[in-house]
Amino acid sequence: MLQDGRPVSPVNPIYFTADSFFDIFFELDVDGGPLRLNAGDFLIARELMQFQNNSGQQEFRWVWEIHEAHEGESDLGDAPDSTNSFGAAMTAYPWGVPADYPTVFLAGSPPEGPIHLSPATVAYLGQTVTQEWEADIGFDQDPTNNIIPPTNQSDLDLADDGLLNLPLNLPNCTLTTLKYLVNVITPSANLYFNAWADWNRDGDWNDTLTCPSVSAPEWIVKDQILPGLPAGLNTITTPQFMPWHPSGTASGTVVEPIWLRITLSEQPWSGTAGSGGSGPATGYAIGETEDYYFTPRIAGCTSADNDLSGTVDFSDFAWFANQWLTTTVP
Repeated sequence: MLQDGRPVSPVNPIYFTADSFFDIFFELDVDGGPLRLNAGDFLIARELMQFQNNSGQQEFRWVWEIHEAHEGESDLGDAPDSTNSFGAAMTAYPWGVPADYPTVFLAGSPPEGPIHLSPATVAYLGQTVTQEWEADIGFDQDPTNNIIPPTNQSDLDLADDGLLNLPLNLPNCTLTTLKYLVNVITPSANLYFNAWADWNRDGDWNDTLTCPSVSAPEWIVKDQILPGLPAGLNTITTPQFMPWHPSGTASGTVVEPIWLRITLSEQPWSGTAGSGGSGPATGYAIGETEDYYFTPRIAGCTSADNDLSGTVDFSDFAWFANQWLTTTVP
């Protein structure tokens, strides 16, 4: 608590009338970020109180308080993560690819899983959000944990409902977009949306693949700013991005499942190379992360406006010509 911009102290007191009641709040910062207490942890605090006793004399007394942390106020993803609380190896796909998606917040960090400390207060993805203390241990509202590493189970969060039009149509090396829902509870100045897709199915979101004459990064939506969204459900379309699939999927003969992560937060993504899909070390204050495992549709372009610019122009012709030249057998 502050008074006149200065900390409350014996030289800067707050005066209360006799027999008054008041609440005391502690706001603690550690290394510039909020102090997060894990479920079951305790905070012991004290404050020095000066008061006038029944004899009219001034006295000082230390008042001690103890507070227990609450459970289940956070949100995390549910993609498999081999750096989990059990140290159990998890796989991303049925053919045995090791799972290296950053999902668990505490264990195996950095990179940290994207925890959202107060997911239901400002805005979240879709119509619902369930809360949990950690991705793989502790209380979970679902009620199962998001991932269960010892039995290699994942994709267990029951409130992943932000993405629209599932299974997504992600045609190989063809610009596309995706649509999603944002449920705004308390309008905020800016929200940020990010998304990652495991194009090469190698168990992480760290790669950049190559289509004819253009790159296809797995960080598919980069800090899309959502300024001043009104309260209620909002349908949002992302900027264009370039899908990529392993050899064979372009013709539609082979379609492999894929892991895709979307994150809504109050700040841009601040991760580094090799940490795709992670969150900040102190966690996000608000928002939600949702992970999806599905087999995408790869239907080809249904319009000559391949780049979705609204007009059919030379860039569309150049793309189709390049596709013909690189896929036609001599």
